[in-house]
Order: sequence, then C-alpha cells, then structure tokens
Amino acid sequence: VKKEMQQKTPYVSTVSCGDFVQGNLVGSVSQGEHIVNIMNQVGYDVVTLGNHEFDFGLKQLFSLTKQLEATTVCCNFRNLHSMKTVYPPYKIISYDQTDIAFIGITTTATSTNTSPLTYQDEAGNIIYDFSKQDFYSNIQRRIDAARAEGADYVVALTHLGEYPDEEHPTSFSLIAQTTGLDAILDGHSHSLIPDTLIPNAQGNPVLLSSSGSEFGYIGVLTIDTEGELSTRLVSAEDITP
Repeated sequence: VKKEMQQKTPYVSTVSCGDFVQGNLVGSVSQGEHIVNIMNQVGYDVVTLGNHEFDFGLKQLFSLTKQLEATTVCCNFRNLHSMKTVYPPYKIISYDQTDIAFIGITTTATSTNTSPLTYQDEAGNIIYDFSKQDFYSNIQRRIDAARAEGADYVVALTHLGEYPDEEHPTSFSLIAQTTGLDAILDGHSHSLIPDTLIPNAQGNPVLLSSSGSEFGYIGVLTIDTEGELSTRLVSAEDITP
C-alpha cells in the first residue's frame, strides 16, 4: 500500500497507533524485536504506544523504541521526577509547503493493564504515569504548541478506543473535550471506523478512523490538494503483494 501511494505522490508517511510489538508467537517469543525489524524494513515514520508495548517491561520498551527507526511520540507518558514526557509529544513532518503534526496519545488504562511494578522504583514509589488527572488539558497544550510551531494540520495517533468508559478517556471524549485536531487515527478497541466526523468542543467536525487489528485492513488518511481530509480502509484481501 505504501509503495502504491508513493507512485502517486512523494508525500507519504506510515504510522502505527500502538500495540505493534504483539503479533502471535513472532512478537511474544522475541519480546517485540522481530516485529520492530519488520517495521524497519517497511519504513514506518511515526508510532505511538499502546498498552501492550509495556508488556515486557520498561527496559525492553526503551530498547525496542531505540531500535525502531520510526519516531516514537507520546504526550501523556511522563516521568514524575522530571515531570517531562518520556518521548516527544509530537513530530512535525513537512510535505513541501504543508506541515503536519502527529501527536501520540496512550490510553490511561495502561497503568492498570500491566503490572504496577512496571512504573515503580525499587522503593515502591510510582515514577511514571499517563497524565490521567490532567489528560485533556495536557493534550490541548500539545495541540496548541504544535499549531504555534507552524503545523497546518494536527493528526492524533491515539490508542484510546471508542467504547464508553467512565474511568478512562476514549477517542470520542478526546474530540469532545479539545479543539484544534483535524483527525484522529485510533487503536485499542480494534474497531473498524472508515470515515466518521465527530464534533469537537467548539462543534467543529474532527475526522475519526480506526483500522481494526492484525492487518485485516490498512487505514489510509488522505489530505487532497483542496485541503480536505478523508479516510478509507483497504482490505488485506484486496492487496496483491
């Protein structure tokens, strides 16, 4: 799909919305390293973290993202000692005269989906969190910062899911509580969302899409020459390798 797009335009980026280290035995036996090798061959540009990136512990996570040639972005995984994000909150890519910011966001459920020891020091002190208390305001700051830095579009790579959850934010609640996002590419709930518009905090439409799981479909976000955004899902059955 990437090569097909590159035949039409040089402005192509490949992204992941998380849970990329898991892939049946290939991911589990190698603790994600074989998957990262495949991703490097494909040529991913930007990825964010899903809850399963933390399955093998932080030491392995840091090793995998160091091996990964793509930029890892996450604006809500932070070190409580420094109060800074562990990874860059976003990456701006220039496509000729158009700059697009990709902001990474990981579900706050990650802190409970993996062992609490993952985020503690030897004394049992919690040293990492997912900014649950200031989730929306933190993301709004990142959106505003990306705009101030010159981003013409802001695309969120989220691992939030769409299922209603009173305890943890969803992609729908994120859109409703913020402004300035143009599109959300989502993961976590494995939903198939080809092209849906959701009103943000000001009532302006934000494009939401999710491509399921296990590469049954590949999501394609397009910004045309008129500046209009659209998404579509390409079935793996329709791809001839």
